[in-house]
Amino acid sequence: MSAQIFPPPAATPGRSRMNVAAQWVRWGVLGAFLAAFVLLPTLGERQGRLSNLERDIASGRVSEVAVSGEWMEGGTFTQGIHWRDGLIRRYVEVVSGDDRSVNRGAPRIDAEGAEPYLRQQNPDLSITTAPDLNSYGSIFGWDHLPEWLSAAYVLLSVGVLARLIGGPQPLRATRWAWFWLWTTPLGAPLFLLLARPAPFLPTPRPGARRLTGGYAFLLFLVLRWIF
Repeated sequence: MSAQIFPPPAATPGRSRMNVAAQWVRWGVLGAFLAAFVLLPTLGERQGRLSNLERDIASGRVSEVAVSGEWMEGGTFTQGIHWRDGLIRRYVEVVSGDDRSVNRGAPRIDAEGAEPYLRQQNPDLSITTAPDLNSYGSIFGWDHLPEWLSAAYVLLSVGVLARLIGGPQPLRATRWAWFWLWTTPLGAPLFLLLARPAPFLPTPRPGARRLTGGYAFLLFLVLRWIF
């Protein structure tokens, strides 16, 4: 008796349309992540050091700053100082006043507010007023971002995580490995790019070795230290 070999079932038009739609969604979400990465340094700020700001003011590298938050006589207040460090916008929170319980992690300045303190560093420094930024969002060390950008980034990341958990077995790394990579800034877009076949990348052969969770965890620690 000979064995009968049946050809694989042909893809139905409905399933083909779903696959095409899924690919469009995949590349669209990847494009949204890339756009977010462009917007982070454009709209956000990274925390700086007061000592670095003092040095840059003294050297003339920083000639213009902005101050957020009000100072009123007779109290202890936290204010923000904002400046541009090359292509990166930076900020630092400072505390003026005698109450040591207020914002203990911020450096304290010996002046009646941030503006007099900055005038001590350089009387010719250009000082403007910045809006209060307490209600803004943060993404991987980029602070004071618009809330819509933070919310969109969270929704996209959660959608990628749902695909990782409920989708087909990913390529190039196990689910646990991709999970640890997902927690890093580049993990979600890399998953979209590498975890499924792409027309411009060679597809790993069946049974090829994949990155495992243990090695991915070590990579996660390194990336967390870098970012």
